[in-house]
Amino acid sequence: MVGFQVWSLDSPKSKYTLPGHSHHVYSVDFFKRDGRQYLISGCKDKTAKIWDLQKKECVQTLQHECDVNSVFAHPSLPLLVTGGEDGAVRVWSSTDFRLKRKLGVSMPVRGFACLTGSERVAIAHYYGMSVMEIGDEEGQGGNEGSHENSTAAIDYEKIQRQSERAASTLSSILKFERLIGDEWYLSNQI
Repeated sequence: MVGFQVWSLDSPKSKYTLPGHSHHVYSVDFFKRDGRQYLISGCKDKTAKIWDLQKKECVQTLQHECDVNSVFAHPSLPLLVTGGEDGAVRVWSSTDFRLKRKLGVSMPVRGFACLTGSERVAIAHYYGMSVMEIGDEEGQGGNEGSHENSTAAIDYEKIQRQSERAASTLSSILKFERLIGDEWYLSNQI
């Protein structure tokens, strides 16, 4: 059993450990539900786990067929997104943790980015980036009652600007991942 530590920026000691994964944790993100703060973690053990940070315990395990490389809590929709080594992108409800849909990008997923207020999520993978329209099918957020998502009303310049900003963020993530990977490789060669 592998745990990961939660730290406070104002202390050199960890506050507590969240045990439950059986291998390396690759990605984490925070989200709120019903006024409570949660954490989602993605792991090499083929799971994403939902942690209630007030109770300091795992409240849900999301099973996958492969390593979960990246997790993402949408900033304005009640959705969680997980990406795996198999290139599958899974969209989950953050209210009841049910799988809403599964998409494929055919390459291992490395990261996600989104601008607050946007329903588009950028997906980083080995050889580039994809952008998907995530939308909230259940009307729990987003552009309820508007026609912003209709073909006639799409602001293509705004989409291009959002995509460029998301690509820049993902580029930074991938550069950092390569740097960390190179450091790890070098430190293990000594």
